[in-house]
Amino acid sequence: MIDAQERVAAKRGLRTTLYCEVCGKEIPNRPDRKTATCLTCWRLKRCQQCGQQLGMSEHICASVDLKGERFCSECGKLLSQSGYERWKTRCPQCEKKRWRDKERAIRAELKHTFGGACSVCGYDRCDTALHFHHLDDSAKYDWNVKGKGGSSIREIQAHPERFQLLCANCHIEIHAKEALNGRSKAA
Repeated sequence: MIDAQERVAAKRGLRTTLYCEVCGKEIPNRPDRKTATCLTCWRLKRCQQCGQQLGMSEHICASVDLKGERFCSECGKLLSQSGYERWKTRCPQCEKKRWRDKERAIRAELKHTFGGACSVCGYDRCDTALHFHHLDDSAKYDWNVKGKGGSSIREIQAHPERFQLLCANCHIEIHAKEALNGRSKAA
């Protein structure tokens, strides 16, 4: 089997055995190999603390462990050196607040593109009272699969034709009518 592989590789002009450029050790030849160094020599070319390549210029270690105490850029809270906070510049609470604010701004912009008012009664006084309603229930994702209820921003942006902007009252009325029609059909 090995002889057959070597013959095929020789016909294609491929080397079946690669040797490390640094130490000369034999390394396995794989079609996806991008380096000509063994794993040991490859590791020696990198900083043991931060993983950056060495030798290209003066090395300034980017290891979080060597930076000392770090603080949240938003609230100033001391960041942990382990877990989530190890690689972030904000604490989890500030990161979540930032994400929520960004999502609210995108939702407000989407509501504005849908006309900024209920498509049934024209209500437009409070943006948070305006909901996105699926026109076709069969196109809805199962909320258990998605992990939460409601419509995702990505889904609304990708398929705006599937949605209608309604105020909370009109939205509840539509779902109540659908529920009553469903019960009367089942009875």
